[in-house]
Amino acid sequence: MGYTTEQVPNPFFGVAGAGQFATQQNIARGQLLRPFPQFGDVNMMQSTGAKSFYNAAIVQVRRRSTGIWGGNFSYTFSRLNDNQFGQNNYYSTSPGLQNNYTVIPGSDYYNPDQEYGRSLLDSPHKVVLAPTFNLPFGAGKAHFTSGLAGALLGGISITPVVTFQSGFPIGVSQNVPGQSFLFGGTLRPNLVEGQDILAAGDITERIRANTTDNLYLNRAAFQAVPINRFGNAPRVLPGVYSPWRNNMDLSVSKNVRTGASTSASIRLEVLNVLNTVQWAAPTSGAFGIATFAQITNQANNMRMIQLTVRFGF
Repeated sequence: MGYTTEQVPNPFFGVAGAGQFATQQNIARGQLLRPFPQFGDVNMMQSTGAKSFYNAAIVQVRRRSTGIWGGNFSYTFSRLNDNQFGQNNYYSTSPGLQNNYTVIPGSDYYNPDQEYGRSLLDSPHKVVLAPTFNLPFGAGKAHFTSGLAGALLGGISITPVVTFQSGFPIGVSQNVPGQSFLFGGTLRPNLVEGQDILAAGDITERIRANTTDNLYLNRAAFQAVPINRFGNAPRVLPGVYSPWRNNMDLSVSKNVRTGASTSASIRLEVLNVLNTVQWAAPTSGAFGIATFAQITNQANNMRMIQLTVRFGF
């Protein structure tokens, strides 16, 4: 049994105002070391003590879809820093706070700025390319201006939407039997110097070749922190991001002349046309759990096709 979990005589035994501790003859030593030992967990509700800072540079080029083609291109380069706790992204749960009193202001030791750094919501790169191609067929165009070919091919526009977006930072915690000495905090492991944090090889290619080869993080890069010690792993792992979130959708639309003041359009939309996989969070983000860093689920949908017909009058 660790020093902080060792049972010692309870000075609050028989004190009615001590609540949950009033009827316990013994109490964990670690509870007596907390700033307010007569209480259990002391929680702040709707705290505004955190701060965030976001910077971004955006480049965007647009061309009106006239004639043969048009479209849009944009690139965003950004950085989001904060010291918020409890947040997560779809790839990483919150690693929590090793010292659950870190958020108490006014003390050098309980300083919330200790947690300030890259946010779990940071995604530094995003590229969106969405060109539109108007086929040169049908009335008023260069080819097949009449006849059956003109009727079938005229009024068709094709728009692929290609997105490349970097992943999110990753945070880890630790769950080892006998190591829960923090009384409300979340333990983090130690990082092993000289070890790459990411597992070698492309995660998608490895899973395609062997579904059991699904570790995203290199377990050898982590080491269980000794009992009654804090781990040195930061809130987010240095230089580590989840896999890129790439995707391509496709839209094909056709305008149909129906005469007078009526019109019709047919639209075929294909989502995730290339069947690109976006992986979900590992089964466990806690070092010490058997499924730590294992990828077993997909976050996005596979290819989806939908057809819509619209008639206006």
